[in-house]
Amino acid sequence: MNDTVTQTDGCMTGVYSATGECCEECPIGFGVHRKCSDPNATNTICTVCEPGITFSSVTSHVIPCQPCTRCSHNEVMTSACSIMQDTVCECAPNYFRTDPQTDDSAPGPTSACSQCMFCPPGFGAAVPCSPRQSSQCQICANGTYSDIVSSTEGCRKCSVCNEGSIVLKRCTDISDTVCSDTYIPSITDRPQNDKMTTTTWIPKSNTKSSGFSVVPIFCTLLGLVIFGLLAYVIFKKWSFKKMKLRQTQKMTRSSSCHTDIEGNTISILSLKNGQNYTSRDSALDRSGIGSICRQPLMAVPSAMPYQQLPSDKRHEVERSLSVSRMDGRDWRGLARELGFSDLDIVHIAQTCTVSTPPARALFIAWHSRDTKRATVGTIVEALRRIRRNDVADLIPVFTYSAYHFPGS
Repeated sequence: MNDTVTQTDGCMTGVYSATGECCEECPIGFGVHRKCSDPNATNTICTVCEPGITFSSVTSHVIPCQPCTRCSHNEVMTSACSIMQDTVCECAPNYFRTDPQTDDSAPGPTSACSQCMFCPPGFGAAVPCSPRQSSQCQICANGTYSDIVSSTEGCRKCSVCNEGSIVLKRCTDISDTVCSDTYIPSITDRPQNDKMTTTTWIPKSNTKSSGFSVVPIFCTLLGLVIFGLLAYVIFKKWSFKKMKLRQTQKMTRSSSCHTDIEGNTISILSLKNGQNYTSRDSALDRSGIGSICRQPLMAVPSAMPYQQLPSDKRHEVERSLSVSRMDGRDWRGLARELGFSDLDIVHIAQTCTVSTPPARALFIAWHSRDTKRATVGTIVEALRRIRRNDVADLIPVFTYSAYHFPGS
């Protein structure tokens, strides 16, 4: 309003309405619902912000509640949105923000999170990846190695073999030292007092020979291995036959289900021509159609108005959507997919009651706004777009454009 009076004495805002009253400020957690300068307004009207949807972190006589920020797919939420502060998002592991927000008064980051550099084997992260900076790789120096691909791990020191151990493989820039505590003689080793020429030397055992032979044990183990291989071949053949039998049964059931779907289509055409359910079910039972698959008979046309669904099915859908979720995929997310604004969502949340939960109030408002599009098909498509397949699967639908419901 252009005729507001500006004064300074005794008024925190320094702004006065046309009637001369000091325009009061809304506290933190409250937003301006109606400004002091609006026509016929005597003072500022405040409204509490809705948790998880809107917030207000400042006191003001002109700023309404602001919508909460949603973290992107490369970010993780470190602090949820409340009525007094916005959502706090940080880059996910192995991601960093290229230009982090430096002004604390700004509502959120000014750039997206980018992927950090990954150091290959032979290189280590001299500067590990963090939410504020990317990693920096450097080649592993002598005495260090790296055998993994990482954006945070640096080069590690090579292992040193214990005294009395031998080195089977020396440390490289991509592998650690390999040690062995067992002495493995070379082919030139032989006893000092042995005058015989030999190609290999095996240390003599301190125990005397007892005439024990390992040949029977070796034969037994070989027999067990052969028996195991035969049992494995028999099991694989049995599994293959069983799989073929299941495929044959599945094809048989699929053919039966296709016949039942055709019977269901015929029954719908019969309903359109005035026949009743009793005559249709009797005809199907006499012909044997539908004796295997009954699920298609439970589906409803996608053009059916949502309000004509059975009440128990509607209550089940509304009960699932009325549960608030941190990711916003509840009745509020569905409302945005159906074209409702944030102010509409706030209005629905304020007007709902115990007998009329928010999801039911949303469907009532949607039906009043757009009767022609308020169908189960539109609901199912919107639910799948917000990835609520668990709720969409509660309404089995099929498309049949030739069938129309009253009022659709």
